Amino acid sequence: MKRRARTFLFSTTALGVGVLVLLACGDNASEPRDRFEVPEAASDGTTAVLPNTSTDSGAVEAGIADARVPYDGAESPGVECDASPCIVRLVGGQQHYCGVLSDGTARCWGNPAFAGASADPLDAGPDAAPGATPVVVEGVKDIVDIAATADRTCAVTKDGGVDCWGADSPTPTRIAVPTKSGQAARIAVSSTQGDGTRVTCAVSPDGEPVCWGVGIYLLESDPRVPFVLGGKVRDVVLPWSSATWSLTVTGFVVDEQGKLLSWGGMAEGTLGRETTEFVDYTPRPVFGISAVRSVSSAFGHACAVTVDGRLFCWGAAGEAMLGVGYVSDEKLPVEVAFPPTTWPTEVSASHTHSCVRLTDGTVRCWGGKNRFGERATDAQDYVYTPALAEGTPEDVVSVATGSYSTCVLTRAGAVWCWGYNAAGQLGRGMRDEERHPSPTPVVFP
Repeated sequence: MKRRARTFLFSTTALGVGVLVLLACGDNASEPRDRFEVPEAASDGTTAVLPNTSTDSGAVEAGIADARVPYDGAESPGVECDASPCIVRLVGGQQHYCGVLSDGTARCWGNPAFAGASADPLDAGPDAAPGATPVVVEGVKDIVDIAATADRTCAVTKDGGVDCWGADSPTPTRIAVPTKSGQAARIAVSSTQGDGTRVTCAVSPDGEPVCWGVGIYLLESDPRVPFVLGGKVRDVVLPWSSATWSLTVTGFVVDEQGKLLSWGGMAEGTLGRETTEFVDYTPRPVFGISAVRSVSSAFGHACAVTVDGRLFCWGAAGEAMLGVGYVSDEKLPVEVAFPPTTWPTEVSASHTHSCVRLTDGTVRCWGGKNRFGERATDAQDYVYTPALAEGTPEDVVSVATGSYSTCVLTRAGAVWCWGYNAAGQLGRGMRDEERHPSPTPVVFP
């Protein structure tokens, strides 16, 4: 007998691709210090920079937005579970992915050091490599939020607690949350390998944002004292990064009105606004962007989808990372153009490529040379504007990017992955270093 489908709606706002790593759970932080108040959102009526169509690098006409079909404002549809296991939330780190099931538990796969090394692949057979098949994250249940970074994953549970696993602890460990209530509703984590930057941010159930850890470009205060951002926010986003230095580490918060604000280092222009400070510890509005529904940040650049269905990117262009049709660093947000019948709803950025989910359930990706097929095409060349990911399911509701790999979540609660598989991050039950441009489903035991 077919089960009645159940619909699960998870907020996709600020699904960053990971973030700084948390402190060891034995850290005893002092009382939080409120260093500043979040200023009122700017209302100067300015607009973000449009694509530079004077270049010959494939830029789409800036006027395309005027010719587009009306946007209905609908968010991505929720997952409708009619089978088990059913994934309702998907996040990605550098070499691993995790999914939250409809029962509130989690499964992770990929690099076993970050995906839950204590658990062996379930029923994967003697030839399966550790981590190449999804494993149960033991001891963590009733998950309400989850975030992954380069080498760690953290989950918020229904009781407001936070459990983390990865580089510092292969098994889930409950950490102290230095909000006034001692509870979290949202979590963000990030790490920079070379200089030891490790920062965690949480938002309490009543909207209090607090960050802690070690990171001179994100934390003005003594590392032993939690850094209270001030004001009330909906969400906080930090970048996951495999970079050596943290000059470009920028944090983001989404305030109660949906306005995006940034703070931190601005070496690559990731603040998305003008400032005379090399490091600006005060969250201020990102230039020219209206209320946002999805934000993602990686090493050197960031992207945001607004509630009216527009995508903006800024920061270091690198290998066509901004998707605007040319390679030029942009300190202020630039709008990314799309075909007139589709609108972006969710974005996921990594240091190798970025992808976006559109209102028609398709996925488009850009950036990099598609070395391992991470853009779901056979071609190995640069793509300067979002290009259709080929062979993906037609009903994608969420997308997550890793280092040279991509996974998507469908409306039926299934996960499909493609790209790099050296750590087993495609969930195929084996590891290899071949190109995998064709999406294949992940089998969940």
